[in-house]
Amino acid sequence: MTMTEDEARAHLRGVLTDAQIAAHPERDTIAAIYADPRFAPLRATFDAGEGNLLETTEADTVIQQIATIRWAIDTYAPVLFSVAEVGFHKGYFFLLLSHLRPLVAFDHFACDIRPESYYAAKILGERVRFTAGDSRLVWADVLEQVGGSADLAWIDGGHEGTILAHDLGMAMEYGARLILVDDAVWLPKLAGVISDCCNVYGYARVTPPTPEDRRGIAVLVRS
Repeated sequence: MTMTEDEARAHLRGVLTDAQIAAHPERDTIAAIYADPRFAPLRATFDAGEGNLLETTEADTVIQQIATIRWAIDTYAPVLFSVAEVGFHKGYFFLLLSHLRPLVAFDHFACDIRPESYYAAKILGERVRFTAGDSRLVWADVLEQVGGSADLAWIDGGHEGTILAHDLGMAMEYGARLILVDDAVWLPKLAGVISDCCNVYGYARVTPPTPEDRRGIAVLVRS
């Protein structure tokens, strides 16, 4: 069942208090995302059984993830033409980017092991080129579709060390200018994988000036 726009706004109020929204620099972005008519059908595509980007019950996580992603893009990928994503889920990362860069028609290439994500891609339109399948089998094809180095890679797929090593290593091998890895704090076991990949492929992990959320986004740039 899809939500109406009023129900989407009610969801926002259930995640963030009016005071938190009013006081935060990203208040307009947050309100616009949850009021976006695409948000309700995206949210209803399937139940992932976990807190996705923008769909957590922790107010600080919603606020701080948006702030960190904006800072990283503004700083390291201000010109955004191509995005590669592993772990497309419900398409919330594309939705967020479309609000952070509303005047830029960037191409978005994504994959997810869940075939249900195909419906989210259809909702978001032709700018999203979606491939269903295990990232260890399809991520290389997704990166090939970019046709060069992606300006931005978002990695929120399998959280086992070997899977992240594959996904992150391949994004680095293809030369993504900026790489964001979600859940790097929530799953500290991934820190070693991230560090090893940075050492092998010549990337550096930078510390955002924004407060760190509980799940944590690792910001990686070519050194």
